[in-house]
Amino acid sequence: MVVRCPGSPFLMGFLFWAYASTVVESLRAPTRPQMDKSSKMNKSWVDYMPRYGDPARSGTHSDGLSMSSFNSTIDTAVVARGESKEAAERRAPRSVFLFLTRTGLENEDMWEAFFSGADKHTYQVFVHCVESQNCTDNFKKRNHIGMRQVETVPTEYCTNLMSAMVQLLKEALQYNANKGDKFVFLSESTLPVKPFSHVHHELTKHAKSDLCIHRSQEWPRGVDCHVVKHSQWSVLNRNHAQIVTQNWAQIFRRYKDHTFTVPMLDPERWKIQGVRTMHDSRLCTDEWGVFASIYGAVPFHSKLQDPNLNPDPLKFDAIKPQGICHTFAFWSADKSSEPEVDLVRSLGDSWPATRMDCNDAPAAAEAWEFPKCHETHPVTITSLDENGARVMRDSQFLFIRKFKTGVVNLATFKKELLRPQASSENSTWFR
Repeated sequence: MVVRCPGSPFLMGFLFWAYASTVVESLRAPTRPQMDKSSKMNKSWVDYMPRYGDPARSGTHSDGLSMSSFNSTIDTAVVARGESKEAAERRAPRSVFLFLTRTGLENEDMWEAFFSGADKHTYQVFVHCVESQNCTDNFKKRNHIGMRQVETVPTEYCTNLMSAMVQLLKEALQYNANKGDKFVFLSESTLPVKPFSHVHHELTKHAKSDLCIHRSQEWPRGVDCHVVKHSQWSVLNRNHAQIVTQNWAQIFRRYKDHTFTVPMLDPERWKIQGVRTMHDSRLCTDEWGVFASIYGAVPFHSKLQDPNLNPDPLKFDAIKPQGICHTFAFWSADKSSEPEVDLVRSLGDSWPATRMDCNDAPAAAEAWEFPKCHETHPVTITSLDENGARVMRDSQFLFIRKFKTGVVNLATFKKELLRPQASSENSTWFR
């Protein structure tokens, strides 16, 4: 049954969900799951079943395969190629920076300053480049950070950036086997707005994954479930990073005729209860693929409670953004969190020395106005003075995008953004 959603400003004009009436049977394995052979859908869904269970209960899956045995299988393969299990357990958790770029970092001198003086055992940097050879050539000339270039995979803006994200995770997991390691996605136009010691502490101070979840009314709705919309710039713990590398490949393998097939989770029983299909025109894959790879689609009028995730609980009817947003990216006030809106307003006090412009905005404005970007790209920082940099440093965000290349002066970056302490101990921003 094809479902259309008239009357919704987010969903008009495209196919969204095809309701899957069959429900997957309980599985008996630890061998190959046994399913209703009369259902082609059930048979085609066999790969999903071992991946979903109850993470809060050490993970007994609906097919009897435990999360612990599943992860130990992956761990054995991973640490054999990179870091030994013993070495991983001896060291402290590491921050792993995963960059999505065309030809490398746009403000490399700033990142060099950020990593300068940091213990090299506390971080690693991996880069995926669309233009692989240009990256290789650039790294031969300059790579003071020690960036590791991963093999380039085909990508397409909006339709499939997830493949590059998974490629970064696969490579990084081979060399980072500590259970406390954190994997943070960043863009080539992103800059840190805190010193390394602060960023590393915030990323590794707990074992949860940090997702920046959009308002529930922005989530695509089907007959009986949502696909959760989130920021691409997520922070994953190692367990979730592993699950994403396993499950996104299964979702993408079933991508056909502009339609994705996604498992539907019952968050009360932690079981897959069927599948739903989603047309690719509604959301970019990087805005739902990470969450869906871990949890699938979720039903209406419920909530997800997982102690391994920020937010916990995730409410499915929230009118405000949820979770932890480490990377600032701004489109408009009506779709943003209070900290994002407050930061933009504070930066407006430094206008025009500090400017934030949308791609579709007039070239020159006579007075400061709240940005409202209608395209898929967020605001771009097109100029920045010391006052604006100070506001960014005092905010709750660890990273900000997008910076126009050359906008930030290196001296200002070091003086203000890498300042050890916030401007005031009573700052409303400082966590």
